[in-house]
Amino acid sequence: MKKMIKKYVKKPIIIEAMCFLGIGYIDELKHFVGDALIVGSNSYDCKLKTLEGDMTFSKYDYIIKGVNGEFYPCKPDIFEKTYQDAEGKMNREPSKSKLIEDEKIRELLIILKADITKAFENFRYELGISNIDKESEQE
Repeated sequence: MKKMIKKYVKKPIIIEAMCFLGIGYIDELKHFVGDALIVGSNSYDCKLKTLEGDMTFSKYDYIIKGVNGEFYPCKPDIFEKTYQDAEGKMNREPSKSKLIEDEKIRELLIILKADITKAFENFRYELGISNIDKESEQE
């Protein structure tokens, strides 16, 4: 009886991929995948046109450009087990925990910038060199 099940090794083909870091990086993703990106009624409702149909993806998923120019999402754990840097080094993408930490810092910086801007405008108003009206002062 012939053995029907064989073992195979994936061919070493270089692919392009990017880690989707969240909605703040939608422009970078659009630049990478072009018309394969489908943005729904809000920017959190995104899908990717793939050969198997439209697929949803999540923050920190890798978006891979296949050998025929097609795109598809891949979960981080699968990507890290399957791929390595094209130069033969281990994957240099930051870990998921590092990405989450960086995203939290980015969100805090946005909040901090808004608070500083408001405080600066209030300071200018107190000095009489701002055009903030009384309604703004009451907020």
